[in-house]
Amino acid sequence: MMPYYQGNLALDKQHAEPLKKQRPRQQQTIVQEPARTRPVPATLPIGVKLFRLAAVIFTVCILVFIMYRYTQIYQMNLDIRDTKAEIKEMTAENSSLKQQIETLQSPERLKEYAIANGFKQPVEGQVSQVERKVLGKTPTEQGTAKR
Repeated sequence: MMPYYQGNLALDKQHAEPLKKQRPRQQQTIVQEPARTRPVPATLPIGVKLFRLAAVIFTVCILVFIMYRYTQIYQMNLDIRDTKAEIKEMTAENSSLKQQIETLQSPERLKEYAIANGFKQPVEGQVSQVERKVLGKTPTEQGTAKR
Protein backbone atom coordinates (compact mmCIF):
# COMPACT_ATOMS: atom_id res chain seq x y z
CA MET A 1 0.00 0.00 0.00
CA MET A 2 1.24 3.51 -0.86
CA PRO A 3 1.74 6.11 1.83
CA TYR A 4 -0.76 8.92 1.95
CA TYR A 5 0.69 12.42 1.63
CA GLN A 6 -2.50 14.39 2.22
CA GLY A 7 -3.26 14.94 -1.39
CA ASN A 8 0.03 16.52 -2.43
CA LEU A 9 0.66 15.40 -6.00
CA ALA A 10 4.19 16.78 -6.03
CA LEU A 11 5.29 13.86 -3.91
CA ASP A 12 3.47 11.33 -6.03
CA LYS A 13 5.98 9.21 -7.93
CA GLN A 14 3.76 8.92 -10.98
CA HIS A 15 3.70 12.64 -11.53
CA ALA A 16 7.36 13.28 -10.67
CA GLU A 17 8.85 11.50 -13.71
CA PRO A 18 7.10 13.51 -16.41
CA LEU A 19 8.47 16.74 -14.89
CA LYS A 20 12.01 15.53 -15.40
CA LYS A 21 11.40 14.72 -19.03
CA GLN A 22 10.21 18.13 -19.97
CA ARG A 23 12.14 20.16 -22.48
CA PRO A 24 15.89 20.53 -22.07
CA ARG A 25 17.46 23.80 -21.01
CA GLN A 26 18.60 26.23 -23.61
CA GLN A 27 22.12 27.44 -23.38
CA GLN A 28 22.54 31.09 -22.61
CA THR A 29 24.63 33.17 -24.91
CA ILE A 30 26.84 35.81 -23.35
CA VAL A 31 27.17 39.01 -25.30
CA GLN A 32 30.01 41.32 -24.46
CA GLU A 33 29.30 45.02 -24.52
CA PRO A 34 31.72 47.19 -26.38
CA ALA A 35 34.23 49.05 -24.21
CA ARG A 36 33.33 52.61 -23.32
CA THR A 37 35.15 55.23 -25.21
CA ARG A 38 35.00 57.88 -22.48
CA PRO A 39 36.17 57.00 -18.95
CA VAL A 40 33.82 57.80 -16.05
CA PRO A 41 35.41 60.25 -13.63
CA ALA A 42 36.10 58.54 -10.31
CA THR A 43 35.86 61.73 -8.19
CA LEU A 44 34.34 65.19 -8.31
CA PRO A 45 36.41 68.09 -9.57
CA ILE A 46 38.38 70.00 -6.93
CA GLY A 47 36.39 73.21 -7.49
CA VAL A 48 33.11 71.45 -6.63
CA LYS A 49 34.68 69.84 -3.57
CA LEU A 50 35.99 73.20 -2.32
CA PHE A 51 32.63 74.88 -2.94
CA ARG A 52 30.79 72.20 -0.97
CA LEU A 53 33.34 72.41 1.84
CA ALA A 54 32.96 76.20 1.98
CA ALA A 55 29.16 75.86 2.03
CA VAL A 56 29.33 73.38 4.93
CA ILE A 57 31.75 75.59 6.89
CA PHE A 58 29.57 78.65 6.26
CA THR A 59 26.45 76.80 7.42
CA VAL A 60 28.19 75.57 10.58
CA CYS A 61 29.42 79.09 11.35
CA ILE A 62 25.90 80.51 10.96
CA LEU A 63 24.47 77.81 13.23
CA VAL A 64 27.14 78.44 15.87
CA PHE A 65 26.40 82.18 15.73
CA ILE A 66 22.66 81.55 16.13
CA MET A 67 23.25 79.26 19.10
CA TYR A 68 25.54 81.88 20.66
CA ARG A 69 22.83 84.53 20.29
CA TYR A 70 20.24 82.23 21.84
CA THR A 71 22.49 81.64 24.84
CA GLN A 72 22.95 85.40 25.22
CA ILE A 73 19.18 85.93 25.11
CA TYR A 74 18.69 83.20 27.67
CA GLN A 75 21.31 84.75 29.96
CA MET A 76 19.66 88.17 29.61
CA ASN A 77 16.30 86.67 30.54
CA LEU A 78 17.87 85.13 33.65
CA ASP A 79 19.40 88.49 34.57
CA ILE A 80 16.05 90.23 34.07
CA ARG A 81 14.29 87.68 36.26
CA ASP A 82 16.92 88.11 39.00
CA THR A 83 16.68 91.90 38.78
CA LYS A 84 12.89 91.77 39.06
CA ALA A 85 13.20 89.60 42.15
CA GLU A 86 15.66 92.09 43.67
CA ILE A 87 13.32 94.98 42.86
CA LYS A 88 10.45 93.16 44.54
CA GLU A 89 12.59 92.52 47.65
CA MET A 90 13.77 96.14 47.82
CA THR A 91 10.23 97.44 47.37
CA ALA A 92 9.06 95.34 50.30
CA GLU A 93 12.05 96.48 52.37
CA ASN A 94 11.40 100.11 51.38
CA SER A 95 7.78 99.98 52.49
CA SER A 96 8.75 98.46 55.85
CA LEU A 97 11.42 101.16 56.33
CA LYS A 98 8.88 103.89 55.49
CA GLN A 99 6.55 102.50 58.13
CA GLN A 100 9.42 102.45 60.59
CA ILE A 101 10.26 106.11 59.77
CA GLU A 102 6.64 107.11 60.33
CA THR A 103 6.55 105.43 63.72
CA LEU A 104 9.91 106.90 64.78
CA GLN A 105 8.95 110.44 63.72
CA SER A 106 5.52 110.44 65.35
CA PRO A 107 5.18 113.25 67.93
CA GLU A 108 3.76 110.89 70.56
CA ARG A 109 6.80 108.61 70.37
CA LEU A 110 9.22 111.56 70.46
CA LYS A 111 7.45 112.93 73.54
CA GLU A 112 7.65 109.52 75.29
CA TYR A 113 11.34 109.20 74.34
CA ALA A 114 12.11 112.68 75.72
CA ILE A 115 10.35 111.98 79.02
CA ALA A 116 12.10 108.60 79.32
CA ASN A 117 15.50 110.24 78.86
CA GLY A 118 14.91 112.99 81.40
CA PHE A 119 13.89 115.89 79.18
CA LYS A 120 11.36 118.39 80.60
CA GLN A 121 8.78 120.65 79.02
CA PRO A 122 10.11 124.18 78.55
CA VAL A 123 8.94 126.77 81.02
CA GLU A 124 7.57 130.07 79.75
CA GLY A 125 10.30 132.48 78.83
CA GLN A 126 12.81 129.68 78.36
CA VAL A 127 12.27 129.55 74.57
CA SER A 128 12.88 132.56 72.37
CA GLN A 129 12.36 133.00 68.65
CA VAL A 130 15.22 134.28 66.50
CA GLU A 131 14.64 135.78 63.10
CA ARG A 132 16.56 134.23 60.32
CA LYS A 133 18.43 136.52 57.97
CA VAL A 134 19.59 135.49 54.55
CA LEU A 135 22.17 137.77 52.93
CA GLY A 136 21.17 140.68 55.13
CA LYS A 137 17.39 140.42 54.54
CA THR A 138 14.71 139.34 56.97
CA PRO A 139 12.14 136.71 55.88
CA THR A 140 9.48 139.41 55.50
CA GLU A 141 11.75 141.41 53.20
CA GLN A 142 12.54 138.28 51.17
CA GLY A 143 8.87 137.59 50.61
CA THR A 144 8.28 141.10 49.24
CA ALA A 145 11.41 140.99 47.09
CA LYS A 146 10.30 137.85 45.23
CA ARG A 147 7.01 139.34 44.13
